Amino acid sequence: MNVPSTQYADLSFWGRFSSMRGVVAILLILAAIGFAVGARNDFTRTYRVREHGLEATAVVSYFSRAGRYQPDEPVISYRTREGAWVIARVSWSRWAGPPVSGSVRQIRYDPADPKGNVIDCRASVDA
Repeated sequence: MNVPSTQYADLSFWGRFSSMRGVVAILLILAAIGFAVGARNDFTRTYRVREHGLEATAVVSYFSRAGRYQPDEPVISYRTREGAWVIARVSWSRWAGPPVSGSVRQIRYDPADPKGNVIDCRASVDA
């Protein structure tokens, strides 16, 4: 049933947003907020490891399939400053160039999260 535009114009603010277009708009706004929060979190983690991370020498052990249309992510092993061995997967966006199995790289890691927050020193990550 078509509602004449004059009746739609008479709806309250919430009445307009409760229409199907309003629901889609609200979902898009919530998705944009979610993406913004995720980007902010990634920026903060990258900044923290760039500025306050410790350097270590890592060896590429093998590769992990990131996704269908994304390059493989290197799985590296390295020793922390405290002497503990860590095996970590590095996101393709935090790695410079294609990973080569057995290659040695300088990395920076977050001492608070040595397995989860690792970045290749040669990677050009904007932080």
